[in-house]
Amino acid sequence: MKLLILIVTLATGSAFFLPKQHEIAGTWVLDTTGKKCEAAVLRIQMAEGYFTGKLDIPDQQLYDQPVTIQFSQDKIKILLDPKGSCFIEGIVTDSLIFEKDGNGLGHGYWNNGKPRDQGAYKSGKKEGIWTYYYKTGMKCQEVNYLADSAASYTCYDESGSIQKSNCFYEKEAAFPGGDEKWKQYLVNKLTKARMPKAYYSGDIYGEVLIQFAVASDGSIIDVKIVKSAEPSLDEIALRIVQGSPKWECAVQYNRPVKAYRRQPITFGRATN
Repeated sequence: MKLLILIVTLATGSAFFLPKQHEIAGTWVLDTTGKKCEAAVLRIQMAEGYFTGKLDIPDQQLYDQPVTIQFSQDKIKILLDPKGSCFIEGIVTDSLIFEKDGNGLGHGYWNNGKPRDQGAYKSGKKEGIWTYYYKTGMKCQEVNYLADSAASYTCYDESGSIQKSNCFYEKEAAFPGGDEKWKQYLVNKLTKARMPKAYYSGDIYGEVLIQFAVASDGSIIDVKIVKSAEPSLDEIALRIVQGSPKWECAVQYNRPVKAYRRQPITFGRATN
């Protein structure tokens, strides 16, 4: 028996065509805004052939009527009644098909339907050549895996040519000049910050923990307080991080990606 895991989102694009099987267990996730009826699909078990099955809905009640699964080049439609007036549709964005021994295939798709990644598993781990793609559908990296570890990789630019410089499998986001320059930036901004009077009198102090994200273009976004010291000190810490110059973005599979960071900023207790 094969185990099939699917994540489905409402979008247009090319669907992943599944092989015909007599028994499939799987997971489907759809955006509820696109439903034409109330039963949201969480799981579907294909019991007899390719086009019939049963649905589990969010309140764990079994939807035990036959359903019809229609695959086309740009979408999947799940019909919940014979006339097709009640249905849910979407595209496959991720799929894993495993045999009992953990061998199988993985496919990932961008929301536009273009391929995102594809490759094989052996004993539940990535094995052999995996190919990763830009959102345009062009290949961005080929990685040779040995038991989930990247043994070697080749990068490609967006035109499809081999990329000989700045080729990364994974790279963390970094402030220009590295960690020491980031510390210098923080200290410089803290030194110049106008503190509230209560700070100088020693009444307010403490550590503020800031979470932020480095977007794929290097800009600082999603800045928020994780641990508060005091509202006026929190605001100073927020402004310092929000005012940061652009970073060098994180990279995964030779693609720029969004990455999260946490930064503690300590306001020591002032003494006379």
